[in-house]
Amino acid sequence: MRKGIYLFLALVIVACSSDDGDNNNTLSPEYVGTWEALYSGDDFGDALVIISNTGDVTGVVDELYQVTGTLK
Repeated sequence: MRKGIYLFLALVIVACSSDDGDNNNTLSPEYVGTWEALYSGDDFGDALVIISNTGDVTGVVDELYQVTGTLK
């Protein structure tokens, strides 16, 4: 289970754009929306994450673990 969560978080981190110093709080439209992920291997499950246009992240992994944060 832990490996799956780490994999999911790694995908979210990779999707973050670098901070180029401008103060625009609007996230690129390609990241905004509802994301669903399935993972398998030693652990398996699913995740549902919603990313707003301001970069706020909310979601749930395996209907058990809450995900919150901000993409910049």
